[in-house]
Amino acid sequence: VQRQRQIGLLRSEINNLRIAVMQYQREYQRLPPSADNARLIAELTRDNPRKLAFISFEAKRLNAAGALLDPWGQPYRFALHAPDILATHSAGPDGVFE
Repeated sequence: VQRQRQIGLLRSEINNLRIAVMQYQREYQRLPPSADNARLIAELTRDNPRKLAFISFEAKRLNAAGALLDPWGQPYRFALHAPDILATHSAGPDGVFE
């Protein structure tokens, strides 16, 4: 049951991030400037030119550097691909990126 909840959270977060990046792109006519986890999350949560929040997270979902953590406590890895694709990678329950 716990694992199913974690997978559900993972899917939900990936979808919400995709939507937030699309909204950011619609607002600024470009993708966010960085795929670095902490920088991307900051950009999507108000650290952008117009101080707009495209998404929000509970503080417990972020590490000390401001990086978003997957449901297993590991920072997500992101890659931005033009024109509008955010690739999101999670280490998953075993904690290993493949």
